[in-house]
Amino acid sequence: MSGPFVPRIGKSVFEASDRNCVANVIVPLVLIRHVAELPEPAMLADALDRFRNDLEQHRQSGRAQRLYVINRTNEGRVLGAIVYPEAKAVEIIETGRSAPPHSSRTTFTPNSLHLFHGFLVFTTEFLAPESLPEISNRDVAAVCSALREQAQARPDGKGQRIRLFHIAVSDRFGRPVAITAGWDPAQGILSWEWTGLESDLQGGLYLTVEDARLLAGFITLLRMSDPDAWSWNDEHE
Repeated sequence: MSGPFVPRIGKSVFEASDRNCVANVIVPLVLIRHVAELPEPAMLADALDRFRNDLEQHRQSGRAQRLYVINRTNEGRVLGAIVYPEAKAVEIIETGRSAPPHSSRTTFTPNSLHLFHGFLVFTTEFLAPESLPEISNRDVAAVCSALREQAQARPDGKGQRIRLFHIAVSDRFGRPVAITAGWDPAQGILSWEWTGLESDLQGGLYLTVEDARLLAGFITLLRMSDPDAWSWNDEHE
C-alpha cells in the first residue's frame, strides 16, 4: 500500500468551468457552503462530550494520533480513521480483501475535509434515498434534481456512475491532480478518486452507503469537537 494522498484545496475549486458544473451551479461550492453545515451542538451533546474527552485523553498521554474503527464487515474489510489533532489532519483508511487493488488511504486537512464531508452527506441524504427529500436550499435542490435526471435518463434507470464533480487541484508535493467524486446507483457505491495529471499517481476510496453514513457522522463529531481548528480557510492549505 502506498502512502496517503493529501490534496490541497482552496477557493480555486469554486472557479470551475461550466463542464464541471451541474444545473449551472458550482457543485464544490454548494457542498462546502451548504451541505457540509454542522448541526447545533445540543443535538449531539453527549456523543460530542465523549469524543472530546477521548481525544483529550490521548493528547495528555503524549500520543500524536488516535485510531478509530468506523466500520468492520464480516468479510474482513475495515474502514478506519486516524486523527492527528495537532496537525489538524485525519487519514481515512480502507483495508481488507474487498478493497480495490490500488491505494485506499487519503489524508484530509480542514478544507478538503469540508468538501469530502459535503459529498458524503449530499450523496447519502439526497441521492441514495429512493424518494427525494424536501430541500429548502435552491442550489442544493437544483444539483440534486439535475443528478437524478441524469440517472433516470439512462436506459435502465440506473446505468453507470454519476459524476458529482471533477476538479483539478494539487497534492502536498505540488503535483497537479484531478479529484472525481461519483455515485453508482446500481452498485450503491460512493467513489472519491484521484488521478495525477502529469504523473501515474492514482487511487481512491470506495464506500457503501452504510460506510458513507458512518463516516459522515464521524466527521461531524470531529469537526464539532474543535470548530476553530477544522474551519474552512479560503487560502490553500
